Amino acid sequence: MSEEEMDFDPVQLMERARAAKDAGEEEMAARAFNTAGNYYMSIGEFDEALKSFREALELFKSLGDTEGRGDALYNLGVAQMNNEELEEAEMTLQSAVDMFEKASDDSGTADAMYALALTKLGLDEFDEAISLFRKAKRIYKEMDNMQGMASVRMDIGNAQADQEEWDKAEREFKKALKIYEKIDDKAGIGDALSLLGDISELQNDQKKSAEYFVDAAENYFEAELFEIT
Repeated sequence: MSEEEMDFDPVQLMERARAAKDAGEEEMAARAFNTAGNYYMSIGEFDEALKSFREALELFKSLGDTEGRGDALYNLGVAQMNNEELEEAEMTLQSAVDMFEKASDDSGTADAMYALALTKLGLDEFDEAISLFRKAKRIYKEMDNMQGMASVRMDIGNAQADQEEWDKAEREFKKALKIYEKIDDKAGIGDALSLLGDISELQNDQKKSAEYFVDAAENYFEAELFEIT
C-alpha cells in the first residue's frame, strides 16, 4: 500500500476505485479495490474486504494481469478463511497457487500454499495441510526467507500439538526457535519458547516449563511485548 493510498479511508478509496473504473482506468481501479480490501482486512471488516477483492479480481481478469489475479485471489482466499468460509477459501487459494505458479512467482506461490495449508487444517485435512506447509517451507528456504521458514515451522508444530504429537511438535518449535535466534526476532523467540513451555508443562516437567516461560517473558520484554499470549 502506497503512502498516497494510506491517506484515504476505505470509503474514499472505494469511491476512487469506482470512479477510475467508470473512466476506463481499469488497472488503477483494480489496485485501488485491492488496497481497500487489504485495509478492510486489517480492521476485521471481512464482508467489505470480500467485496473489494472480488471487484479487483474481475478487473485483473479483464486486463489479463496474471500477477494481479494471483494477488487478488490470494487476498480473497485469506479473507474467506478469516470469514470462516473455508470451502470457498480452499478453492480460491488453490486457484491462487495455480496462478502464481503460472507467473513463476515463487513468493506468491509459497504464501498461497501456506494460507491453503491453514485452510486445510480448518477443514480437518491434517495430512494435506502438513504436505502444503512443507512445500511452502521448501520454497521459503530456496528464497532464503528465514521469517517464512520459521512461521511455517511454528504452524506445523501447532498442528502436531493439536494432534497430541508432542515430540514432533517440540522438534518443530525448537527448529523455529533456532531460526528466530539467527534473525534476532525477539517476538518470535518468545513465541517459540512459550510453546515449548506449554509442551513441557503438559509433560509434567515443571522446572523446564518455568525456564522456558521466564526466557519467553524476557524476550517479549525486549520486543516490547509485555503480555504473553
